[in-house]
Parts: sequence; C-alpha cells; structure tokens
Amino acid sequence: HFYHHFFHNPTINRVDGAGVKGVKSAFSIGDSTRVIHKENDYGRRTSILSLKGDFAKLAQVGSGDRGVRSKYNYKVLVNATSALDMIFPDHLNALANYLAGEFDNREQANAEPAWYVHLRFWQIPVSIFTEDSLTLFAEQASVVNLEQPYRQRILRLQVSSDSASSLQVQYYMPKDPNSISGAGLNPHLLNNLTADDLELLPGCKLIVTPQQIASDRYHFRATAQANTTCNFRYLNQTINVSLGFEATAEEFLSYDKGIDPKTGSATWGAILGPYRYTKRRQL
Repeated sequence: HFYHHFFHNPTINRVDGAGVKGVKSAFSIGDSTRVIHKENDYGRRTSILSLKGDFAKLAQVGSGDRGVRSKYNYKVLVNATSALDMIFPDHLNALANYLAGEFDNREQANAEPAWYVHLRFWQIPVSIFTEDSLTLFAEQASVVNLEQPYRQRILRLQVSSDSASSLQVQYYMPKDPNSISGAGLNPHLLNNLTADDLELLPGCKLIVTPQQIASDRYHFRATAQANTTCNFRYLNQTINVSLGFEATAEEFLSYDKGIDPKTGSATWGAILGPYRYTKRRQL
C-alpha cells in the first residue's frame, strides 16, 4: 500500500477492548495503548481513543463534527519516529494507491500517433506533509527520450476542507526542478526533498469526487475549483494550465493542458481528449 512508503509499524499486539463503549478494536503499541474506534463514521473524523497503561485512563481526543454524514471507514497509521496516530479515510488511501505508479499511454499513442506522444509518466510517494496528507512527486518523459523528463510537480492529497466525502489535490512546484529531474528513474533523488523546497501554487487545486463502484473499488474524477486560474512562473514566463484527471486502479486519464493567456485556447496537452495512461507498475 501507498502509506508503507511513509510508515513502519512497530510491534502491534491486539489487546482486550471489551467493555469500552464504541471500541471496535484495540492495539498495544510500545509502552502505550491506542484504542481505535473504527466504524462507519458520522463525523468528519473518526474518534481516536488513547490510553496510557489501562482502560481506566481512557481519554478521547479529536472526535468529529456531528451532523456530517460520511460512508467512508477510517484507518490508523503509526509513524515510526514519533508513534503519532495518523488517520486517513479509505477513499483517500485508495486515491493515493491508484495515483502511485509508473504509467504509459502506449496503446493510445500507437492508435493516434499524430495527436498523442508516447509518454512514460511517474507518480512516486514522497514523505512530505505527513501530518495530514499523502503526497506524490510527478514527472513525465517521451519514451524516446527518457533522460529528459519534464513537468516536475508535487501533488498533496487531502480530505477536502469543505466536505468529508470529497478530496482535494493541491499542487506545488519544486523551487529547483533540476535537482529532482529524473527521479522517475532514480527515486533516490527525492530522499532529501522537504516542504521548504516547494512553492505553493494557490490556484492549482482540484476537487476530487469519489464514486464507489464496489466494496473496495473507486472511480475518481478531479476538476478545478470554480473561478480559479492555475498559473506559475517558469523561465521568466507565466504559464497557464488547465488541470484535471480521472483515476481507477488500472488507468489514469490526464486532462492537463496548457492555455494561451491571450486567447484562452489550449496549446499543448489533452487538446483532443485526455491522455490515457495504463498503470504498468505500482509504486
């Protein structure tokens, strides 16, 4: 799973949670016990029940906002260095897993070579913003020139601040793209990447709507916020971009395209329809 790139579970033993109201499972982690309330939640966040020593010292922290109905289950992750609880809903974990991987659009490029370049596309988990997000580094390259990748960017996946059932993707730009260019083929280039190395792109945010198509399968569609413009400075030029995607476990459809700021016309990217990437390898 995606979050194995971030977290390593220490020895976790199931302990007796009987008699504690609402507790579906309990685990002993190191010298403290954390009781996790895991069920279909009606709040923005599931409850975390944290204990030190025994159940008599039960303390509840971070219960959700009432009245907001959510059908998604929540899971707990344990940070190896701080042993802090990290809670992400199933649909956020699924989105991160679907996006993480190595992709290409071979079939599309072979069928329509005049309109679609044959590209290889990487989205690699990175350990940044772990307090509330799952994060990916992305870049792509022509298959005939893999040594010159381009469009290095960071995707920060979070639960939407407006609705617990929706997700959001905030984009960032590396301040020095050349320092991590080629990380698709050489992931070690990302080992020292930190949030300080990134520039927030305020207008470059997508709202992701999940459609649950089976008990453990989703279809995600990401669209731009209304009345926002995604742009950034690169090589002393202002670049305008229209962003969007769809994702399943097997396929990633990119609607990204460059926009001429004067005419509003698309100049590159998904001009005639999305780039259709097939996942070749899970990362």
